[in-house]
Formats: sequence, structure tokens, C-alpha cells
Amino acid sequence: MFPGEAARNQAPKVDIALLLTPSATLVAFIFNLLVLLDPVSLQSAQFAFLYVKPSGEADGPTLFLGLLGSCSRPDNEAQFNCTSMSFAPTYILSDYPAQQLLSPPPSSAGATIFITLSLVSSGIFFLAFLAMERGWSTRPFIKTLANFSGFIAWLCGICGFIIASVWFRKVADDFNEINGDDAPLVAVTGEAFTMGFVSIILGGLAVILSMITHIGKKKKKANPRPQYYA
Repeated sequence: MFPGEAARNQAPKVDIALLLTPSATLVAFIFNLLVLLDPVSLQSAQFAFLYVKPSGEADGPTLFLGLLGSCSRPDNEAQFNCTSMSFAPTYILSDYPAQQLLSPPPSSAGATIFITLSLVSSGIFFLAFLAMERGWSTRPFIKTLANFSGFIAWLCGICGFIIASVWFRKVADDFNEINGDDAPLVAVTGEAFTMGFVSIILGGLAVILSMITHIGKKKKKANPRPQYYA
């Protein structure tokens, strides 16, 4: 054995996949949770799907639409007036034109259901991956559960945000088209779609890294490294 080789062999190796997989899953989970709860529960309106706001720089009424409800305020200094949280929300639209367009159709509940399923599956994936990597359980079922739940979380997230994107973007286009270019209010899509896009990327990355980790462990077991003695 060459000098220094023993020290190199004893040095701990950091597996990047083991670090990135739970981190990416946790960040994707938080992003999806913020998107689902905002603006009704958080009352921040930072991650709403749709804004109806003054078209100019003047202060005025603003409406924030999310999957579980809506919040509104007459001006930027006023407090939020929010609806109750519901899977079949009723938005506050009394002060806004084209109320029929802004009312959520029954099909919009599909986005809420898919994103909720994505959150549940992400939680299962996170716990199953930790249980497997920390040695809390050595059952093969845990490995299958981790991969399956991670894929389901990623797939449900894609479906949920596609449904939300189709409806909210159509609402924004129709609202602006009906009211015209000189209307005092304009509808624009919010940051929820950016958060959703990032969470989908992170969720897919976590699933891929998890599979790579499991394949690498199988190869190590099938081809154990030979031991050399001085």
C-alpha cells in the first residue's frame, strides 16, 4: 500500500445525490404549499395566480385570485379582505367588471386536487427517502415507495399547474380583451406560475437523483470492491 493511500481510503466521501434529493424535494414542497395557500391563508398575495389591478400607476382596487379563494383591497394601504378557504372558492367580485369571467368554473378544482396530491406524495417521498438512506428501514418496499411517490408527486404537480395555467391565462386574456386597452383595470398572471415551474423542475430532479442513487447502490452490491492488504 502506497503512503497516504490509507488516509485517502478512510476519508469520508460526500454523495451529492444524497444531499440534493431531500433538499430539492423540500424546496419543491414549500413552493407548492405557498402557491396553494396564497393569498387566502397567507394574506401576502405574493404568489397569487392572477391579479386584477389598476392599469396605470395610480393607486386603486386590487384583486388577488388563488386556488382556494381570493383577497381584495381598495388601495395599497388598506388591509386585505379575504374569502374563506375552500376547494370550491367563491371570489369577491362585487367591485369588478366581467364578474362572470373571473368566477372559477368547476373544472378549476382539478388544479387544487392535483397540487394537493403532489404535496402529499412529496411528503411521502421525502420521509421514505430519509428512512431508506438513514437506515431506519431496510425493506425493499420503502425503496419502491420512494420512487413511486416521487414520480406521482412530479406528475400531479405538472397536471395541476397545466390546468391552472390554461384557466387563469384564459381569464386574463378574455378580461383584458372585453374591457379594452383603455380600461382602468387590467388582469395579469402572477408569480404562482414561476413558483410552480421551479417546483416541477426540482421535483423531477429529486426523482432522477433518487433513482441514480438506488442504481449506484445496486451496482456496488453486485460488484464489491476487492480488498487489498499490505
